[in-house]
Amino acid sequence: MAKVKQTKMQLGLDPSKPRLETVVYTNYDNGARARSSFDREKRFYIKLPQIMADALGQDEVRGKTQEEAMKLFEEAIEKFKALKTEKSKVILYDISVYPNPREVVGFRSSGIGLKVSVWAGLYEETVTISGSGGKRYSYEKIEPALPYDGEPSGLSSGWGWRDAKRFERQVPLTEANESFFRWVGDNMSKLIAALAEIESPSNLIEAVNAGRLLPLGVSKTEAQP
Repeated sequence: MAKVKQTKMQLGLDPSKPRLETVVYTNYDNGARARSSFDREKRFYIKLPQIMADALGQDEVRGKTQEEAMKLFEEAIEKFKALKTEKSKVILYDISVYPNPREVVGFRSSGIGLKVSVWAGLYEETVTISGSGGKRYSYEKIEPALPYDGEPSGLSSGWGWRDAKRFERQVPLTEANESFFRWVGDNMSKLIAALAEIESPSNLIEAVNAGRLLPLGVSKTEAQP
């Protein structure tokens, strides 16, 4: 898709660098992306900077002419600047257990045994509030990380999370809350390592004969007061 015009502009998106110049490209769509006759009429478009795209919920502005596209782009900039943002540090988490003691008695899914899944991470939550009061949420990971790998389904961190919904399972980032999730992660890691040692039948039999199951890794003699 050809770039039909390049314009240097002071967008003013970064308050610390108000005079920073950015090259803005006006593009021409040859119709390959058009899905309707309305779209085909508006072939001139300008891609929005990612921070604007995520806050406003749109990737680009389109017009029938270059001038119309630029006018809509300038309006989008002013709309973005009018948004309010609030930031806070939170702990996002996800905990699931099977079988769940809160489930209806007698109900069972296809799962077997006992299963526990725990995840938690440190994040900065950014809430963008529009003039109408609508809110869009974005999450940026904070270091140092908690002792958990990956992220739960339904969460994408940083700008680019286009669902923009609030992640429901969260608590404020406090020293006590952080210590709790670190304690859970550290102790689960120790339990998993102990279970891994008796994963094979031969290792389990060896542990039983040595009396190392009260609890795992501790002999009967060591367990006595």
